[in-house]
Amino acid sequence: MSLFMGLSAFQGVVGQAPAQTDRSEHADVTRILVDSFNPAYTVFTLETAEPDIRTETTPEGTFTFVSMAGAGHSMQPGCPQVPFKSCFVAVPNTQVSLEIMYQEYYEMDVGQIVPAQEPHPDSVIDDEVEFKMDMGVYNADADYPGERTVIAQTGMIRVVPFARLGFYPVQYNPVEGKMKVYTHIQVRLSWSASVSYQVDERLNSPNFFTLYDMNFVNWKEFEGTFATELAKEPAPARGLLGCEYLIITGVNYTSAANALADWKNKRGIDTWVRDTLQTGSTQPEIETYIQSAFNNWNPAPSYVLFLGDVEDIETNYVNVHPYHGTITGTDLWYFTLLGADYFPDMYYGRIPVDNQIQAGNYIAEIVDYEIDPPFQNTYYDNMTMAAYFQDPGNDGYEDRRFTRTTEEIRDYLINNHSYVVPRIYCTDSSNPTNYNSGTHPYNWPIPGEPLPMDLLKPIYPWDGDHDLILNCLNNGTTILNHRDHGLRNGWGDPHFQISDLANLDNADMLPIVFSINCETGWFDHETDSDGSTTTESFCEEFLRKDPGGCVGIFGASRVSYSGYNDFMCRGFYDAQFPDFDFAVGGTTPMYRMGEILNYGKYYMANHYACGDLWGYEELEFEIFHYFGDPTMEMYTAPPGSLTVTHPMEVLSDTTSVTVNCMQDGAFVTISKGEDVLGTGTVVAGQALVMTSQLQPGIVNVTVTKHNWRPYQGQITVIPNVAPWTDLLAPDSYMLVAGGDSLEISWEMGDERDSLDEMTVNLRYSTDNGATYPFVIASGLTGYTANPCTYMWDPLPLIDSTQVKVRVTVYDTYGWSDVDESQQAFEIDSTSPLPVTNVRAELEGSGVRVYWDASPSPDVGHYEVWWSMNNWDPTGASYTSFLDAGANTDVLHANVGGINPNSYFYQVKVFDLLGHETVTTGIQAAKFGSTQSVMANPSGWFLVGSSLVQSDTTIAHVIQGQGLPAFMDCLRNYDPVAGWTINVPSAPSQINTFNTISDEIGFWMHVSSNTRFATAGYVGDKAIDLKAGWNIVPYPFAQRFMSAASVDAHLTANCPNYGGMLIADYTQPYHLKVPTGAENIFHNQGFFVYATSDTVWTVANY
Repeated sequence: MSLFMGLSAFQGVVGQAPAQTDRSEHADVTRILVDSFNPAYTVFTLETAEPDIRTETTPEGTFTFVSMAGAGHSMQPGCPQVPFKSCFVAVPNTQVSLEIMYQEYYEMDVGQIVPAQEPHPDSVIDDEVEFKMDMGVYNADADYPGERTVIAQTGMIRVVPFARLGFYPVQYNPVEGKMKVYTHIQVRLSWSASVSYQVDERLNSPNFFTLYDMNFVNWKEFEGTFATELAKEPAPARGLLGCEYLIITGVNYTSAANALADWKNKRGIDTWVRDTLQTGSTQPEIETYIQSAFNNWNPAPSYVLFLGDVEDIETNYVNVHPYHGTITGTDLWYFTLLGADYFPDMYYGRIPVDNQIQAGNYIAEIVDYEIDPPFQNTYYDNMTMAAYFQDPGNDGYEDRRFTRTTEEIRDYLINNHSYVVPRIYCTDSSNPTNYNSGTHPYNWPIPGEPLPMDLLKPIYPWDGDHDLILNCLNNGTTILNHRDHGLRNGWGDPHFQISDLANLDNADMLPIVFSINCETGWFDHETDSDGSTTTESFCEEFLRKDPGGCVGIFGASRVSYSGYNDFMCRGFYDAQFPDFDFAVGGTTPMYRMGEILNYGKYYMANHYACGDLWGYEELEFEIFHYFGDPTMEMYTAPPGSLTVTHPMEVLSDTTSVTVNCMQDGAFVTISKGEDVLGTGTVVAGQALVMTSQLQPGIVNVTVTKHNWRPYQGQITVIPNVAPWTDLLAPDSYMLVAGGDSLEISWEMGDERDSLDEMTVNLRYSTDNGATYPFVIASGLTGYTANPCTYMWDPLPLIDSTQVKVRVTVYDTYGWSDVDESQQAFEIDSTSPLPVTNVRAELEGSGVRVYWDASPSPDVGHYEVWWSMNNWDPTGASYTSFLDAGANTDVLHANVGGINPNSYFYQVKVFDLLGHETVTTGIQAAKFGSTQSVMANPSGWFLVGSSLVQSDTTIAHVIQGQGLPAFMDCLRNYDPVAGWTINVPSAPSQINTFNTISDEIGFWMHVSSNTRFATAGYVGDKAIDLKAGWNIVPYPFAQRFMSAASVDAHLTANCPNYGGMLIADYTQPYHLKVPTGAENIFHNQGFFVYATSDTVWTVANY
C-alpha cells in the first residue's frame, strides 16, 4: 500500500492551464527551489534536468529508459518506471494540502518505457526476482502515473513536523508511446491555521539543527519564520532529571560505561549511565524507560547507547522480513518516539559486547580514538573502497550498482579532497565494460554508462581479495567501505570474513567500517526466531577484535536490498561531506556517527523510494545499525594540536571562566566529575564560559574541535572560606643572604580537619606579591601544633628587595586559605661594589691607608689586608688585615719611616651580609728605606720614590713624611735643564727643584744618619727618558732586584736604552757601572742613559 494513501492531503490545480515549452527550459540538475515561505504556506518550484533517454534490449524485450539527473524513479512493480523527485519539507503541523500553481511541459515520442521491478536482495545467494509488467497499465490510454505531485508522507523528526513532497515530472501514455516532460512545476503547500507551531523546549536539541538543515529543503525559511519557538532551550545540563547522552548498560559493563561517560562529560556531552537494574532489560521495560525519558526529562536525551548484547538489552521484533519470513531484529523502534512514522527522534548505537573484557577494551579504543588518535598521517589520508562487479551473465554489464556507487564515492573523495582511495574490486565477469542497464532503477543517473578507462581489463586486474583488504587495514585507513553481498559471517566479494580478522594487525589505526550489504550486522542470534543463527555476526567480531579491529561499523541486521542501500551509502558520505550531493542538504558536515546513520536513511528516503510500495524503505530503516558510540566524532584529516591558555586557579562561587584558544570555533567545556558545568565556543580567540557557581576543588577544562587533538587541563577552585592561616614570619623587613637559611612560621586551623590532616604549600614572590611563581615546598603535612615552622634552606641566590612568602593551606575537602608577608623583605646574594682611589701616607711612626668609599648602599665594613716585603699583584696571598669598620681609612702603626720594610695594602669591602669584594688593580704601599741606615762620610745618597703620591711637593714627600729633620739638600739632574737644587734653609727663590714625581730620582744630602721612607700607591709605569743621562727611581713593586735584572728589563722594555750607572758610596758623590750582582731596593735611584728620547714601560700588575 502506498505511504501516501489515507493522508490528510489535497491536490488541485489553480491558476493558468499547463503551458507548453521546449527542452531549452531545462535546468542542469533536477531540483526543488523554495520560492516563498510564510506562516500559512510555502511555495516550491520543481526545475527538471533534460531527460536522458536510452533504448536497451533485455531478455524481457526492448525498453526505453528515462532518467533525469538529480531524480530517482517511481517504484510500482510492473508499472512504467518514470522519474520521481521528492523532498522533506518542514511544516508547522501535518494538516497539509497541496496545490499546483503553475506548470510547463513539452511532449515527445518515447516508445515503451521499462517497467519498474522489485529490488534485489543483497544476500550472497543471488535470488533473482520475477519480472513484472502490468499490462493493465500498459494497455490504458491514459497518462501514467497521472499525479504530478503527491504528499507521500507526514511525520515528526524530534520537534519538527514534516511533509514528504513528491513530483512526477514525466507523464507517460503507453498506448501513444509519448510522454509529457515537465520543465517546471510550481506548487503551494499549505497547512492548518488552527494548529499553531509550538516547540517543547525539552526536546529542542541543537544536535538536530544540522540534520534539519541537511534534510529539509526549506529549513532556513522555516527556521527564520519560527525563530522564537526554535530558540527555546532545554534546562541547563544536569537539570533535576535530564541529559544529552544516555548510556543504558548491562549490569556487568557499568565500569566501562562510566569510563566512556567520564570522557563524554569532559568534552561537553552531558552523559548519564543507567544499568538494566534501573531501566529493565526486557524490550517493554526499555521501551517504557526511553519513552518516559523522552516525554519527561529536561533535557530529553539526544543520543542513546546500548552497551551490551541482546541477552543484556533486548531488541525489538515488529515486522516480518519479506526475504527471511521471520521477524526482523532492530533497535529502531526504541527511538521512533513521536507519531506513527519510522523516522528516529534520537541518535542511537549499540556496542554488542558479551563480557567485561570486551566492554573495557572497546570503550578504551573509543576514548583513545578521540583523545589520542594515531600520529600516522597516512591513516587519515587513506579511505579504502571494496566492491563487487556482479555480472553472472558475463555480458560486461554490472547487474547491480555495487561498483557504480563505490566509484561515485571514490571519485568525489579524490577529486574534491585529494584522499588516497585504493580500489579493492573483484568480479565474475571476464570483461567488465559498463555499469547497470537492466530493468531495475540501479542505472541512475545514466543507464549502461561505460566504465572509466582505468577500470577496464587489463589496466585494472579486478583481483580484490581478503589479502588486499588486510594490507589496507594494517597499513592504516580511516574508512573501509564495502559494497556487495554479505552473510552473517562476512563479506561475499571481495571475500573477507570473521576468520580473516585473526590476521588483522592494525594496532590503534582503527577504521570506521561501512559494511553496506546483507546480514553482517545480525547482532541478535541469541534471541531471534531463526534457528540457524548460532554465532556472532561479522560486525560484532570486527568490533570486538583486540588489539586492532575497528572503532565503529555500520551494518545490516538482515538481508538488505539494492538501490535502497546504495543511496543510503551515498547519504552516509553526504553527511560527512555536504557537497557530495549539491542537489540536497545544507553546507554543515556531520561527523558524529549517530547523525551520519540517521541522515543516511533520510537521504535514501529522499532519493530512492517513492511511496515505499512494498515496505522496503521502512525495512532499511529497521535493519541498518551503527555498532559503536553514536556520539563518536570521526577524523577526516590529520589532527593538529590546540593552543589553549586559561587560569590555573579561580575562587569558589565563580560563575564564568575565560579560556583563550588560537583556534576559533573550538568548543570549551568546564566539568567536574559527571557534571557539565558550562560550555562555550571560541570566537576571536576567546570563549567566556558561563557556569554554575564553582565549588572548591578541581574542575576540568576540555577544548575540542573537529580534526584537532583535544586539550585537557584543570583549574583549581579555591574556597572563599575555611580553613584559615596566618603567616607569622617573615612578615616584616629584614635583610638575609642568598644561600643562608630562614625559618618560616605560621598558624593554621580548620573547623573540620585536625592540623595533621591539612596540607601546606609554600611559595615566594620577587615582585612584592604580584605573582608567586616560585616553589619553596609543597605537600607539607604532619603538623600537630601551632605555630608551624619550615626551615627554608638554602635561600635562593637572588637579589631582590621585594621578596614575600605565601603560605597556602588545604583541608581534605579541597578548601584552602592563603596568607602572605605583610611587608617585603630583602634577599641579597651579590657582593658590594669595590672601593676606589686607594693610597697611603706616612703618619708619625705608622702608615695611614686611605680609599674612597664603595658606592653600594649596604656596606658593612672595610678590611685592609697587608703583606710585608711580599708583593702579590692579586693580593690573594696576604694573610693579615686591619679592620677599618665603616671608616675609609686606617692607621698601620709602627711600620713608618724608621721601619726598613716595605708594606703592601689591599682593601676589601663587606656588605651587611658579609658578601666580600676585593679591590683589584690598585694597592697602597709604604716603601722602606735602603737596606741599611743612610750613613756615609759624605752624606750624599742617590734616591727616588716610584709610589704615586697625592702631593708631590718636596715639603710633603721629604720634609713632611720621609726626612722631616735631616735632609738639607736635594739635587736633581735633567738632561734638558741640567742640575736643579733644593736647600730647605735657603730662600725659596733660589730653589729650582720643588716637586718629586714617581718617575725621577735625585741626590739627597742628609745631616745625620737616618732612613728614607715613602708612601702612596703602586702603579704601572711609563717613565719618560730624555736623550742622555736620566736619574730614575727603582720602579718595581718587588722589594729589590739585582742590577743585572734591572738592566735586562730595560733592554726588553725601553727602546733606545744605552746603559745604567749606580751610586758608588766608596767615594763621595760618585757613580759606577754596576757589575750586575748589586741589589737595587725601594727608594733607591740610579742613572739610565737613552740614546734618544724614549719611554721605559714597567707593569707592576
